[in-house]
Amino acid sequence: MTQKRSKSSAPMFPLASQAAKANVGSTTGMQQTNLKVAQAQTAIRMGHAKMSQGKFKEAVDAYQTAARILPKEIAIWTAYAKSLSMLGDKTANKRAQKLLKKSGLPGPAQKSIVTEMSRSNTKTSRTSTGISKEVINQLLTRFNNGDAQGVAQEAKALAEVHGSNEIIRLILGASLAALGQNEGAEAAYLEALSIAPDYAEAQANLGELLTAQGRYNDALEHLQAAFRQIPSNPKVLGNLGRAMKEVNRTHEALNYLDKFLALAPNTPFAQFLRAECLITLEQGEEAIKALDAMPEQHRSNPEHLVLRAVALDQTGQTDEALDQVRDAAKLAPTQIRVVTVSANLLQQHGAFDEAEALLVKATELGLKHGAVYRQITSGRKLDKDEPLALEMLDQWVSNPEIKGRADLGYALVKLMEDNKQYDKVWHYLDTANTILRTEFPNPKGRDRRELTQMLSFVGDMDLTRVGKVGYQDDSPIFVTGLPRSGTTLVEQILSSHSRVTGGDEMALFHTMGFNRASDVLAKGGKINDMTPKMLEEIGKDYRDAVLKRHPGADIVTDKSISTYKVAPLVWLALPKAKIVALKRDPRDNLFSMLKNRFVSGLHTYTYSQSDLVEVYQLFTEYLAAWRELAADRIYEIQYEELVANPEVEVRKLLEFCELGWEDACMNFHQNTRKVKTLSIHQARQPLYNSSIGRWRRYEEHLGEMLEGLTGMVGVPED
Repeated sequence: MTQKRSKSSAPMFPLASQAAKANVGSTTGMQQTNLKVAQAQTAIRMGHAKMSQGKFKEAVDAYQTAARILPKEIAIWTAYAKSLSMLGDKTANKRAQKLLKKSGLPGPAQKSIVTEMSRSNTKTSRTSTGISKEVINQLLTRFNNGDAQGVAQEAKALAEVHGSNEIIRLILGASLAALGQNEGAEAAYLEALSIAPDYAEAQANLGELLTAQGRYNDALEHLQAAFRQIPSNPKVLGNLGRAMKEVNRTHEALNYLDKFLALAPNTPFAQFLRAECLITLEQGEEAIKALDAMPEQHRSNPEHLVLRAVALDQTGQTDEALDQVRDAAKLAPTQIRVVTVSANLLQQHGAFDEAEALLVKATELGLKHGAVYRQITSGRKLDKDEPLALEMLDQWVSNPEIKGRADLGYALVKLMEDNKQYDKVWHYLDTANTILRTEFPNPKGRDRRELTQMLSFVGDMDLTRVGKVGYQDDSPIFVTGLPRSGTTLVEQILSSHSRVTGGDEMALFHTMGFNRASDVLAKGGKINDMTPKMLEEIGKDYRDAVLKRHPGADIVTDKSISTYKVAPLVWLALPKAKIVALKRDPRDNLFSMLKNRFVSGLHTYTYSQSDLVEVYQLFTEYLAAWRELAADRIYEIQYEELVANPEVEVRKLLEFCELGWEDACMNFHQNTRKVKTLSIHQARQPLYNSSIGRWRRYEEHLGEMLEGLTGMVGVPED
């Protein structure tokens, strides 16, 4: 701990050395040189910006561009080397070294740059103010030998004397955390950061502490700050992977976990988290490989078994998957993760009675958890006087610290509605939403920024390319819309057709298309800059991924609701695809989202009436933009009209999808396909209209939502 504090951002610098060598007698030569300098400066600014954001790959790309333009500028290579060391990618380093050899820089300079490229960024070093290096090292040795109590006492005393020493506060925080004194540890870390805001280790330790407490959004702020300085630190990478996964930023989680496992390849916890991410991304085959590569003692763990079962189900091995969850439930009948995942998989395949028996048995054996009660109520209607219903009510009152209290609240909402006790619903619903709003705050402004970015990216889209580029040998049907708008119903209708296979929410295209679009956007491009080859690759990769899940399928539906955000990419990459957008009276639609429980960290706007209104407004703006751009490319269907005139609307739907009429589409409730969404039970019932106008029962509590919707598109005047 003797090195001085490091600066994390690269300075701007003049690019003069090569410009000075230009032929001053040639106006054209000067113009060309000035243009090169301007282009290099633009790339450098981009590199600096990406470095400050911790986006090291994009920074590397920007600095590489600058180095190609002005290969003899040592300052560019210094910044380029720093970004490469932060990225830690051997392939990128090799590519840079090849470019460096052609730069014409002197040998010693090249050697110094190569050394910087390969520098490890696992820690920073600091000068201890007022406390000797020997004392600091003695405390660290004692801490590492298990004397957390003694170290905490001495560190606290030293911190009181040395008010400007951040290192002693880091040691105090670590020792208090080891003693389970989380509040004191957090306070110590924050004090360290108030002294030295750039203290990466304090950010890392605080992020780890918050992650362990389940405060994932708070943790991410500190972990990402640490990552910007020490991106190769295993603690930072591992905790970022976990926190990102828990807030459903799955792709980012996978990226950090891959980096962590490259440093510590045999870490079971990280291997397991990585497999969970792969399953979330519907990459079942890869998840099975990852799980099967774990040590034997972990492969026999019941949680491992149920996770592998979900992956098996994703790859079409349903019978084996169901057998495996049954085995896991027998091994661990009261382990919450095993019980809920097993029951959920059984419910997805229509085995509601078996799922309920498994859940009820868990409660009888002592598992009192809100998630179990919520799953039971999702499978059927309970009478308010049933023993299980009375148990739920008792748990709410007598056990306020019950795990999954928000889930229990949602379960009681359904119990009250099923028994027509509407006056009792709001108490449970409001409490549940308040809990989740605190645990999973909705990022303000993010969704609006996404729309603004997308509209800018699409810009003056060249519609003449639609049909001429992209992958021509696939014709999927994307069913999109807000959650709880009727997307599952429409997919169930379509998948009842003999030519159509229901794919459910596959979470494939948005990722594939948006990742490629982001690469173009990072270089200042727009949708017209996406090459035919790139677009065809997106479409083919999508089709290949779908066929892994549904081998031999003709037409597959994809109910990934976010498709409405990237419709122009679908038109270009999959020109024969159909997009069906569901619309529903927003008062019913938003209220249904408000009273239903989604996966933790997903759809975090559903806990707040004002956030729901904003998301609805954005949904209408997306549709309006695409309607203006190409009205014939999206078929909009109104849920209420579908329920009121099913045959008429189904015929129009099938016509748009270029499918012939089949009576089975009107008997969709007899379709026994797997359903994964909240509409598991409803998908197997005939059409009903009892959900229309349901918001009116709670009108007195929905003032914020109703006021926000006033005057918006799609809101009935009644």
